[in-house]
Amino acid sequence: MIYPETDLSRNIDSTLFNGRMAAFVQCVLRRSQIHRVPDLMDISMHRFGVILVWVSLLAAVFGLIFGFIDFIKYGEPSFWIALVPAGFAGLLMGVVMTLFSNK
Repeated sequence: MIYPETDLSRNIDSTLFNGRMAAFVQCVLRRSQIHRVPDLMDISMHRFGVILVWVSLLAAVFGLIFGFIDFIKYGEPSFWIALVPAGFAGLLMGVVMTLFSNK
């Protein structure tokens, strides 16, 4: 062994490391509480979720109406029918965002 370690040196190093780590964690927590904006992100998340619900609902309804009209008229699916699954996916995402916001 080139550098013999004793139990005493290992305990001193780990105590210094734990003390520095605890001070670092306290510093980070203090700074995150100072610079935190309380409810602005939640309000915008709620508003975006509500807007997404309405837009997705309209997309799904228009996709169903115009998609079936085009399907009956031309006999093949069109762009409008592709809005139906996208609308339902957006509707699900908007509902989840609205429910997870803290408003």
